[in-house]
Amino acid sequence: MSDDPHKRWGCNECNWIGSVNTLLIAPNPFKLDETIMGCPNCKSIDSFWELCDEPGCNKAASSGWPSPQGYRRTCWQHSRH
Repeated sequence: MSDDPHKRWGCNECNWIGSVNTLLIAPNPFKLDETIMGCPNCKSIDSFWELCDEPGCNKAASSGWPSPQGYRRTCWQHSRH
């Protein structure tokens, strides 16, 4: 999961949308060398999708491509197809 504070994520369980720095983070009690992330709204664990980089678009990112501003992750509609 990207550490970019501007990158948006969505919860598969409750449709919450927010940035990575608002996710709940804790050690995995079953694998102590791993971290789990939870939804701040419904508390589900590791149930997120990456959202399109295009401002205002809440579709899932399904494509990636280099741009002059850096690597982009976008939905099909905003990809370079």
